[in-house]
Amino acid sequence: MENFRKTLTARLQQALKAGDRAAIETYRMVIAALDNAQAPPVVQIDNSRVSSRIAGAVEGLGSTEVPRLALNQSDILRVIHKEIDDITEALALMGLTDSAKKTFLQEQITILQTLLSSV
Repeated sequence: MENFRKTLTARLQQALKAGDRAAIETYRMVIAALDNAQAPPVVQIDNSRVSSRIAGAVEGLGSTEVPRLALNQSDILRVIHKEIDDITEALALMGLTDSAKKTFLQEQITILQTLLSSV
């Protein structure tokens, strides 16, 4: 996962230097989607650490910190495929209108398909 994140970051930096709007937006979208996929599920609060001063809050050093989930290759591929599916669905809903936006979304799909081979 870390190697792939470094690859994404490097590609994002190249896209920023080149001013490639589609690539910039795509790499940022994938980074955000991967961050969301790493978010741990919400768990119940340990009642022994509930604050007596603020309702529903917890207190104590590290009380709100939890480790992020580790993603394997299949998780990363699933996230990228989901992004491709979302963009494809958006294209289908657009119909024949806004050809510039359609071209932009098709560029994003191409970039995402290229990313699939580098996972």
